[in-house]
Amino acid sequence: MRLERDGIHRWLVVQDATDRVVDHVRSHLVSRNLTLAVDDPKSGTFETEWKERKVKFGTNILTKAIASMQSTGLRDKFRIRIEPGRVAGTSEVYVSHLGLEEVVVNDNLRDPVSTTWQPRATDLQAEAEMLSALMKTFGKSEQETKDQAGIIATGSAIKVKDGLLLQKLDMDQAWRRVGQALDRSGFLIEDRDRERGTYYIYDRSTAGAEKKNTYFGGWLSIGERAEAREDRFQVVLKAADADISLKLLNVKGERTEAKNGERLLEYLQQQLQ
Repeated sequence: MRLERDGIHRWLVVQDATDRVVDHVRSHLVSRNLTLAVDDPKSGTFETEWKERKVKFGTNILTKAIASMQSTGLRDKFRIRIEPGRVAGTSEVYVSHLGLEEVVVNDNLRDPVSTTWQPRATDLQAEAEMLSALMKTFGKSEQETKDQAGIIATGSAIKVKDGLLLQKLDMDQAWRRVGQALDRSGFLIEDRDRERGTYYIYDRSTAGAEKKNTYFGGWLSIGERAEAREDRFQVVLKAADADISLKLLNVKGERTEAKNGERLLEYLQQQLQ
């Protein structure tokens, strides 16, 4: 088992059958008392419920008691996706973090203070910690989890007439990067077809967030109900000379002009730089 890296994206490559890796990862999540909002071993997809981040004061009884009464105003959840690896007999494990923060929406002298939860940026350190924890369950020592630097690659995404052009990436790199960018968004990957280069995704509200919250840290307003929107899309990747083209299609495989689709493309372009 090893850790690989491509830019900000990291994943585990495990020398084992995918069904066994799925069972192993699920057992690890359960052992950490993480309640699962999505528990789909068949597709290799798990998602934890929102969990409040605790204050860390120390390890003695008094500081633990104080910490239990304090709120950080932060919530975290993780999405874990397991796929067959590029090499026969291997599996790849992807971990993505999503976060919420509590913000004040009404703070004046006449009315009581009220707050709401809104998405915050992906915590790459939290992803790295979860990957390290998974590596330990597969038999790696703590030092080994720190020593593996992995591979760093570069690439860029530019807007074109009918989608994005992912430059200087091969299909394997593009598939991994797009998949993890989707995992970090308000969209859920319902199905995928690696041979066709297609992700089938569903646009859903972030669990636990209020109606005024936004997807993608501000890209897409949930409250904008009057705009043309669609719930399901296809993200299609195809080789284009030395690059990869990315198109966003509706559920019928046709071009879409939905506003949330446009914002998803903007988000993906930002994430894939």
